[in-house]
Amino acid sequence: MIYPVIAVDGDGKLLSGSNNYNIRSRVNDLPPAKFFWSLTMYGFPSRLLVANPIDRYLLNTPMMPNWVKDADGGYTYFIQNEAPGKDKQANWLPAPKDGFYLVMRLYGPSEAAQDGIWKASHPIRAAREAGIRRAANGTGTGLFQRVVQPTQNPSSMLGTLLARFSALVAKAMSAASRERPSASWSSQKSAPAPSGTRPSALS
Repeated sequence: MIYPVIAVDGDGKLLSGSNNYNIRSRVNDLPPAKFFWSLTMYGFPSRLLVANPIDRYLLNTPMMPNWVKDADGGYTYFIQNEAPGKDKQANWLPAPKDGFYLVMRLYGPSEAAQDGIWKASHPIRAAREAGIRRAANGTGTGLFQRVVQPTQNPSSMLGTLLARFSALVAKAMSAASRERPSASWSSQKSAPAPSGTRPSALS
C-alpha cells in the first residue's frame, strides 16, 4: 500500500478552499490499484477530516457506481467548498474554506506506482481546466498520470518544497546583505580608543 500526498495544484500553488478545482479521470486512467483506492480530504494545518453538509470525506472505489460520467465515459471530480450543484454532487469532495491537502491510498499498487514511475497529478483550478478542455477538444486532463518516463527523473514534492525554501532563504540573505551598513565612521565611533591615546574627533 502507498500513500501519495497532494498538497499543491497544477500550478504548484498550495490548495485552498477559496478556489474551485476539477480533477479529470479518463476512462482508462484510474489509479493502478489491484484491490482498492481512495482519495481523502484533510484540513491544513489541522490535519483533520473536514466537516461538511453531506458527511463525505473521501472518494473511493465503492463509490464509482454512483458517480456521474462525462460524455466520453470518464469522470470529473469537483474539489471545492461550495456544492457544485445537484447534477454534480455525486462527484463532489467537499473542501474547507481555507487550506487543505489530499491523501491517496492505493491498496495493491502496481509496480510502476511502487517504483515511483507512476505519479498522481494535481487538481486544476476550474477556470484553467475549462481552458485546457477547449484546447484539447474536450479530452480534459487526467487525474492520474499512468506512466512517467524514468528518464524524466521527476522531483519529489519534498525536494520541490526544499528548493523553494532554499531560494527564499537566499533571497532574504541577499536583501539583508544589501541593507547591512559598511565599515564607516559609525563603526569607528563605537570602538573604544586605545589606552593612553587621545580620542579622535569622531569619538
